[in-house]
Amino acid sequence: MELEVTAGVLIPRADSETLLEAAIDWFGAAGLPSHISDLGTGSGALLLAALSIFPSATGIGVDASAAALAVASGNADRLGLADRARFEQRDWTKLRWTSGLGRFDLILCNPPYIEDSFILARMVSAHEPHSALFAGSDGLDAYRILVPLLRELLNPGAVAFFEIGYNQAESVANLGVEAGFFTELRHDLAGNPRVIRFSLGIEE
Repeated sequence: MELEVTAGVLIPRADSETLLEAAIDWFGAAGLPSHISDLGTGSGALLLAALSIFPSATGIGVDASAAALAVASGNADRLGLADRARFEQRDWTKLRWTSGLGRFDLILCNPPYIEDSFILARMVSAHEPHSALFAGSDGLDAYRILVPLLRELLNPGAVAFFEIGYNQAESVANLGVEAGFFTELRHDLAGNPRVIRFSLGIEE
């Protein structure tokens, strides 16, 4: 897919394709998702890719940034997916941000996960929004908010896939276990820890 990006959204990277590969593998045996959410949608890359993979699904992309949502909406229009994608401005640092959002069969999320003290290459720091990159002293702030809320956002038998930093697998998985989820780690093509799966019910 060709996607427009601006300085207000992250540039889609191949690392994030691991999320979609994991979703394909999961639903290949468990049936197709009908309702998908992309938390922190940015350019809409994950949601729109998922909708292209699962042609009977609809989805909601959530982001705190109005500028990002405008980019995502434009991408949906250009890709002919606007009738199946909705974008909503919601800030997960605020109370009751999930109100009325509904439940989903598949949640995808590439949250900010870089430690505040980490020095980024200038080609990243100068051109991409810091709010989509940095997440507290250990990079785990977004996971601490989102993982415990997955129970109210997932349908029975549903699944969530979260991108993680290379050194965060154990910490993020532990947050899932504490919230009552089964977790599984998936590596990217370079062999780095990249995605954590959260699921409920009988372990696959």
